Parts: sequence; structure tokens; C-alpha cells
Amino acid sequence: MRFLDGSDPAGVKPAALPSRRPDVGAVYPSLRALRHGESAAVEIWWSNWCGSPSPTKLALELSTGTLVLPVDFSSRCDAPKISSTLSYGPLQPVAEQPNRASRLPLAAEIMEQLPGLKHVPGVRGRPGGTAVFHIVLTNTSGRPFRFGADCPTYVEGTGLDEPSQLHVLNCRPVALIGPRQSVVFEMRIRVPANATGSIALTWTLAPTTYEPPFVGGVILVER
Repeated sequence: MRFLDGSDPAGVKPAALPSRRPDVGAVYPSLRALRHGESAAVEIWWSNWCGSPSPTKLALELSTGTLVLPVDFSSRCDAPKISSTLSYGPLQPVAEQPNRASRLPLAAEIMEQLPGLKHVPGVRGRPGGTAVFHIVLTNTSGRPFRFGADCPTYVEGTGLDEPSQLHVLNCRPVALIGPRQSVVFEMRIRVPANATGSIALTWTLAPTTYEPPFVGGVILVER
């Protein structure tokens, strides 16, 4: 990857970006042979451009040839005496985009709220332990909702560059959810052993559906 024009006296330094961790539960195509409609992408990070003029063309060298891309903006100048950095990662598949018809008529909410933190949903937990919380699922449609033959998966996350946790919802005890009615599910999530202070708590139902039900909160880590 390189700029085809532009001028910066400090030069341009290439750098490598790590591979992005795939989203848990998402479906990815194979890079060996992308089918019609499937996609792959390269992540680019450009920083510190202090020259003039700015680049307008970026060349991406592929095994099949050179792809020239337009550059419609310039990176900010942070240090005039330091070279510009053009960082890029490996070619990676892009997760398949779900069909709009797959959208679930459900809204998710964390039942618990942390004392002293107004309107902040969350729970307390210990490093390396298990935090327990409850998810409220509400049918936002005017029709009864039934889960399919297979219960959907859900994804829990805590940030801190920790991998997300994928589980299957225990939906069998729920025959149906009436219009505007709610049901409650008990959840458990592992707290990272190196966690301190407050960390993120994220919960997503059926991650491969269109705009899946999502809710975020906080785990207050106590030692």
C-alpha cells in the first residue's frame, strides 16, 4: 500500500495492523473464493500528515494487480518533524449482512441498576468470578411472539480486549411472549481476572439477525 502523490518532507512510514478478532456468532465468507455478493476488506489507519499537497490517490497492491483508490481527506498534522504513518492490516472477510426480514420484534433491558449510579444498569462482580444479572425481553409488536424450533444464541461481552462469550438462550420454558409483554432470563458472565474498577457489560440476542436486540451496562468490580 502506498500513496501515488502528495509530498511530506518527513516521509511516509508503513506499519502493520493486527488482524481483527471476528465477531462471535457472525458468518464469514471464505477468502479462498468470494462468491457473488460476498466481501473482504483491508483496515487502513493514516496518521500525522504535515506536508503539502496532501495525497489524492492510494495504491493497493493485490496479487491480481494494482487497485487505485481516491483519498478525499487528509490526516491531521500532529508532529511536523515526524514522518507520516500509513498502517494497514491483512485482507479479511466481511461478515454476511443479515436480511431485514430476520429482525426480531424484541427489546432487551438489564433489570439491575447499580446503587448510587442513577439510571446505570449493571451488577457487581469479583475478578475471575461470575456476575449474575437478569435480561428483560419485551415483545414490541402487536402480535404474539414465539421462538423458533431452535433457541437463539446470545453474546455477552466485558471489553478489556477479552473474547466475547457465546451461549444459547434457554427459551424452552417460554411458550410465547404476548404483545407488549415481557419475560425475564437469568444471565451469568465471567468477570476477567485482571478487571478493576468498572468495566463494560454488553448483551446481544441473535447476533446474526438484522439490528439484533442489544443492551449495555456496567460491571462494578470489587476485590
